[in-house]
Amino acid sequence: MATKKIPAKTIVEAIGSHVGKDGDLFYDTTTNALRISDGSTAGGAAVGFGGALESDAISSANAAFVTINDNVKIVGGLATGSGYAAATVVAKTQTANDATIALVKNVITMNPVDGNACVYTLPTHAASAVGDFILLEIDTAIANGETVKIGTASQFFMAKSRVVRQTGATGSAVTGITSIDLADGTGDDFLNLVGLTNAGPGVGGTVKIGFNGTNFMVDAYMESSGTGVAANLSVFATT
Repeated sequence: MATKKIPAKTIVEAIGSHVGKDGDLFYDTTTNALRISDGSTAGGAAVGFGGALESDAISSANAAFVTINDNVKIVGGLATGSGYAAATVVAKTQTANDATIALVKNVITMNPVDGNACVYTLPTHAASAVGDFILLEIDTAIANGETVKIGTASQFFMAKSRVVRQTGATGSAVTGITSIDLADGTGDDFLNLVGLTNAGPGVGGTVKIGFNGTNFMVDAYMESSGTGVAANLSVFATT
């Protein structure tokens, strides 16, 4: 694989006067500020946080950019249709036993080591940005009769958010047959991970949460536990 640089030529016009062709990139060698032309505006538009490249050219990719000297750096993570691919992970934490805590964007959270109930609230919509993501790992099986609750009252999950559960069906594929519960988009503001003997949620389960600009979307997968012969009862709910 070869490494190449973008060739450049010196323009006689001052940067504030140059129009160029739609899509042209140009910069001022004094400030190293990168600009993009729309084919009509003198000086073009700044390529940076809030600039044309962010708001127009790549808004569908949901990326946040800032210009640092002559470099462009992704700072907010890059969201895809799933809402959390290529996000910037800043920490991984273990939840204290019996805790009620606020989940933090771009942080991976592990459930309590005792497997007992805990409550996770979500960031407010107002404090969230497109591409924010949260990952909850089930690293200890949730104990029988215990419920891990995820959500904030009146912040409804995106419609068709899902939790995949093991059904416990016997036969040739015990723990391999699954069912799905979907959020309705209007009333479901909690995801309840319900612990049950031989049903999980077991070690290896994950809850992926991404913000789409309006709602949090959930994609959760529950492993079983023990013999796996009982159906997992994790479900979206109004409480």
